[in-house]
Amino acid sequence: MIALPPASPVRGAASVDADANAAPERRAPPGPADADPVGAAIGLLNRLPAFSPGFVASMRELADDNVSLAAMASGVESDPVLTLRLLRVANSPFFGLSRRVDSVHDAITVLGLMNARALIVAGRAMDSLRPDPSADFDLDAFWRHSLACAAASECLALRRGLPATRAFLAGIVHDVGELATALLWPERHRAVRAARRAAAVDKIGIEHQWYGFDHAELGARLVEHWRFPVDLCRAVAGHHGTRQWDDTAQPGSLRLVGLLRFGNAYATWIERSGGIDGLGEREPPADLAELADDDLASLGPRIERRLRALLDMVAG
Repeated sequence: MIALPPASPVRGAASVDADANAAPERRAPPGPADADPVGAAIGLLNRLPAFSPGFVASMRELADDNVSLAAMASGVESDPVLTLRLLRVANSPFFGLSRRVDSVHDAITVLGLMNARALIVAGRAMDSLRPDPSADFDLDAFWRHSLACAAASECLALRRGLPATRAFLAGIVHDVGELATALLWPERHRAVRAARRAAAVDKIGIEHQWYGFDHAELGARLVEHWRFPVDLCRAVAGHHGTRQWDDTAQPGSLRLVGLLRFGNAYATWIERSGGIDGLGEREPPADLAELADDDLASLGPRIERRLRALLDMVAG
């Protein structure tokens, strides 16, 4: 099991009385008194119909760095909706092909195994993991944020000469823990969102007060359960910058955490500054430039092009 450093203390987090603000749930979320509240949440998730043995098996197959093109294509071809999505993104202007791609095998070849794998992971999750409306969970906004994070993380990785495909996959799954809390406890999730808006306090702090853990921690354990690589699990755990590793033995993990922190912050900035239109022309805030340690003015247009191609996939 992945060892997670504790989250940094949150300054100014208001005290929240969950019982006074949230409707009772059929299952109370595990709290700090539980020996392993995150493990308990994973156990509950595995009982949900959405987390069927077939779904978990497909995620584990996609988590394998050595998954073959033939195996991936075979899995996609049995799913008409996912096939259409993959063909849409392979034929998007982003790749600038002179011929039309009309087979799953060719689409995966165009995208590359890791990119195709990340998009298939997103497609499987989009089709299977849908919280109850009472959760106040905007699924479209969630996937726009995840795709924006993936695009930004990937583009910075390319600029730095780091493994871009791993950064892209990390961006796709980085917030899966938040989706999981909405699936498990929809009314509680709605109340957590309301508490954040009312008190304007840190997201990580609010989640610890209500769940006994945060969505980054749950997400890391969930992708570990799906057998994703260790560096990716650590990046998911650290994408808010609340956990730090002193891990010189695995510098790749530290670099991926940094890429994902930038991707998450960039995606959040896109949402708060007006969306994707005109993205390449807007001036990013100084904290983003610090995370990137790079010239964001030239990186922005690249991220915009990449994100538009990905949003075409979602639109399918």
